[in-house]
Amino acid sequence: SECGVYSRKMAGETPGSNGLPSLVTAKHGKKNSVRRPAAYEENDTTFDLDQLEESVGQHGGMSAIDAIETVKAMAGVTMGGAGASAYGALQLSASEQWSSAFARQGASAMSAEAQLPVLAERPEAEGEDDEAFDDKVSQDHLRLLFLVSLYSKPAENDEEKEIWIRSHAVMVLVFEGIVTGVLNYDYSSCAVAIGSERVWMNLSQEGKDDLDDLREMKMINTIKLSTADQGSVQGFQISFKGQKLLKRKLTQSSQDAVNSFCFTADGQPLHVGMQDQKFFFYTSDKEYKVVSKVTDTEDVSYVSSPYLPDCIRRGLRGMTSNAHRAYESAAGKSDIKDEYSEVVSLGEVRVIIGEWLPFGDNAISSLMDKLGCQDRIQGGFFSDVIDKSPQDEVLETPSGLTGVRMLEFDLLNFVNFEADIHFAEDEGIVQVENFGTHVRTDGFVLYGIKIEAIMDHGADNVSLDLLSRLLMDMQHDSTRIIDSLVSEYQRSLLDMIFYGDRFSRDKYNIIFAEMINPKMSAELYLDGKEHESEIKQVIGDAYSSHNLSDDDVLIIGKLGLLVTGRGSSRYEPLCVSYLTMICRERFVKYFYARVFLMDQTLRQIRELINHYDEDPNSVSNVRKMMGDVSRGVILLDECLLYLEESLAHCSLAGAGGDKSLQLLASILNAGVLLESLKRRVADMRKNVKGASVELVSIQKMTGVISDTQQGRMQDVLTLSASRLNDIQKHAADLQSLLVMVKTFLTGLFAFEIMDRLLGFAYVSVDPTAVAFTSNVTMLEEGVTKSAVGDYFDLIHPIVAWPGVQLVLALICWFVINKLYSDRRLMALREEHGLTRNLIIRYTFNVPINLQALQDMLMYKYVVQEDLDSDESSTFKKLVYNEMDTLKWRGDPPKVEILYDSGISYLLRVAFHLNRSGTRLTPEAVYDLFIEDLVLAQVINVQQSKELLAAFSRKKGLEQDADEEEDDDDDDEA
Repeated sequence: SECGVYSRKMAGETPGSNGLPSLVTAKHGKKNSVRRPAAYEENDTTFDLDQLEESVGQHGGMSAIDAIETVKAMAGVTMGGAGASAYGALQLSASEQWSSAFARQGASAMSAEAQLPVLAERPEAEGEDDEAFDDKVSQDHLRLLFLVSLYSKPAENDEEKEIWIRSHAVMVLVFEGIVTGVLNYDYSSCAVAIGSERVWMNLSQEGKDDLDDLREMKMINTIKLSTADQGSVQGFQISFKGQKLLKRKLTQSSQDAVNSFCFTADGQPLHVGMQDQKFFFYTSDKEYKVVSKVTDTEDVSYVSSPYLPDCIRRGLRGMTSNAHRAYESAAGKSDIKDEYSEVVSLGEVRVIIGEWLPFGDNAISSLMDKLGCQDRIQGGFFSDVIDKSPQDEVLETPSGLTGVRMLEFDLLNFVNFEADIHFAEDEGIVQVENFGTHVRTDGFVLYGIKIEAIMDHGADNVSLDLLSRLLMDMQHDSTRIIDSLVSEYQRSLLDMIFYGDRFSRDKYNIIFAEMINPKMSAELYLDGKEHESEIKQVIGDAYSSHNLSDDDVLIIGKLGLLVTGRGSSRYEPLCVSYLTMICRERFVKYFYARVFLMDQTLRQIRELINHYDEDPNSVSNVRKMMGDVSRGVILLDECLLYLEESLAHCSLAGAGGDKSLQLLASILNAGVLLESLKRRVADMRKNVKGASVELVSIQKMTGVISDTQQGRMQDVLTLSASRLNDIQKHAADLQSLLVMVKTFLTGLFAFEIMDRLLGFAYVSVDPTAVAFTSNVTMLEEGVTKSAVGDYFDLIHPIVAWPGVQLVLALICWFVINKLYSDRRLMALREEHGLTRNLIIRYTFNVPINLQALQDMLMYKYVVQEDLDSDESSTFKKLVYNEMDTLKWRGDPPKVEILYDSGISYLLRVAFHLNRSGTRLTPEAVYDLFIEDLVLAQVINVQQSKELLAAFSRKKGLEQDADEEEDDDDDDEA
């Protein structure tokens, strides 16, 4: 037993006269014993099982178990000589022994006894109808099988697809069948892994057991697949044999009962969906949706006392006892809606729950300081809230605190304390929760309670149905206890390992009970029926059961151990040693899945890089994903170092000379787990190293892509600059032409005016002709001849001089050009803001009250609004004109603000001013804008002071820099 191996010899009883063991001979007699085939008696290698079946049929009176035992005996007799001794001397290694105890493989899965080959099943012939199981299926079996048939269908040819229903959807439908009274099952709260998530839901162990029965009878098929996030999923499908069974046995009433919760009132089928860890039912057209109550776990009233095994205690300080408050549990209420059956009960129950967290010497020292281990008054209340304003006067925390009472501590190794839970519960529910908590430097954390009462059940009669709900509450509250004590860095490690859902992380239970009712042999508890279903509620799927002594029983499950008997406390050291290993193993399993998820993300990044030119968002996505991966790789490497250090300093308890302890040590064999963990951690070191190398390679590829894009951008900018230069030259030419055209048109207009005023044709020099022409024109326009004559007689002496007419036309040209064209151009420039030649830009980057900002903008004259949105941010740019000339001391500015409405941050502000139309300085503009923000409550007074102080510091630094430059210039001079 010290080397961890043991030998198992075949059960050899004295053979009878027929060559079989005396047990078989005595049970069936010489005449009724199974006749061995002649070929087998002659030690021939061929073995005709059909002949054996005929022989069994002829002699009858023999059960299937006896037949198997007889065949095993015949195999042992036939092997004979060297063969028998070889099988008899077969030894199982420690790891093989552990694997046999922790897998539901049956008695012959891994043993030292000779085993016969397993016959392959004969394919079912077409039209063959197997009615062998008709008498073994119950009404619940048939209804459950019909439920699976509604959501699955086997493919009948190569063109059809196989349709399966996932296991969690079946469990949700089973729960609905229970609450509607269609299925006669119990349910209890249990954590179910769905992909990478872990969801607490009301699970029926009896329903799972009936599913296993249907699988065993080949009525349903199963499939297991891996998910994209390295999880696993199981699906069910009705088989052709199951379809035939439904045709023979299913009644119309059972069919209608199942349809009542699988279809809507108008006959539409209901489907199961999941969102935010809540299940819901919906129809195909998405018009009907209702949330299921399967995740509404049920609370019970109970009273518990803190408990820690003696093997981890080092002091003499007694622990708190709440036994005198046990009566309070009976006065409390519960949320249980179903009527549960009590098949198995326990007495004097102690529960310990373990987990492994990334701890180290500094972390445990910090924890001791936080607990006040060396203070005069130790303990107090604790919360996981981070105080972000320690300078303020008042501190507010949410309801639900943890009170701590110190027991003992070792500066280098551990700390033990009691945790008193003060979390709010529903009205009427009484929960007196006191945890004993043990935290070790190597990361092992243990929580323990002693159950004083659950509901109206005392400590000597604890129902497993009620205990399962207490365990769920204990798992939740223990998480809140330790999360309120560890550092933010450790919480970030846990978030990374458990996909951001550290509150639902997995833990392992060990239940010690001084009594169990009914008291039976260990193998009878795993009957595949009601006893096993009850036990599975607290330890998960049962693997194996063992009689440690005449009074002590060990049952091993997927989620925990159950140790019962008057001497159960003596097994605590070995169980705690095993608990330290299995908790590390659970953590390593999640760690391994997280490493492969990281590797999958790296492959996605490489794929994006290889096709970055096909998607304009690929580069931004790559940068974002690389930031997350880089952080993840760093945390994984640090967490792996904690694991390696934890395993390097691990020690296990010894079994001593007690045979029961030696048997328990050989079954649990924590040393096997320790060796397995060392190998797996070493293997994961390669994975983490590979991820680091891949990350460096991707970073280099990203750098190459950035350089390539920058080169392309530079080429585009160069080409754009060249084009802009050409456009500018062309614009200058056009501007010159426009000036010439404008001048020419103004001149034509001026000469036309002079022509109308003076009334002369400029091509004529004869005054008589001019007068005649003018007179004719005036007569045609209805002007009297005498008036025209007087007018021309007045101006004739002046314009008769050569060149006077031209000079007058040029003067008119100049006046029109100045009074009209230039003023119109100035008005157009003012209209388009071309006169605002002073632009002041400020960067704020401060959180704001978004609603207050929007209210302030309602009173502004907004002329432009732009929106730029992506996955991570929503940028809004608004441009408005200020109208208050008195406030802005002249021409009001145009203001341009940029803010992120997604995170409510003011980013940048720009002011466009007319330098000649205002007397404001940049400092005054900044102060006025800050004043507007404070008055509109966009920012608070404290933020305004910080902004003004930062602006003053920046201004002072700029002035100092200018003075230094002036000094340098003077020195050079």
